[in-house]
Amino acid sequence: MRSLRQFLLNEKAKGKQIFPPGDEIFTALNTTAFDNVNVVILGQDPYHGTGQAHGL
Repeated sequence: MRSLRQFLLNEKAKGKQIFPPGDEIFTALNTTAFDNVNVVILGQDPYHGTGQAHGL
């Protein structure tokens, strides 16, 4: 998680837009107990625009 966070911060520092907004990136993982997680699906560009729903 730390390396993913650092990667995203580095990309943002290069001027790239990151979605969802920075304070919401890990919301799903922060609000769900680890013991209740069966699968985590990571995808590329699932929501790529300002104002688009992102499921959180």
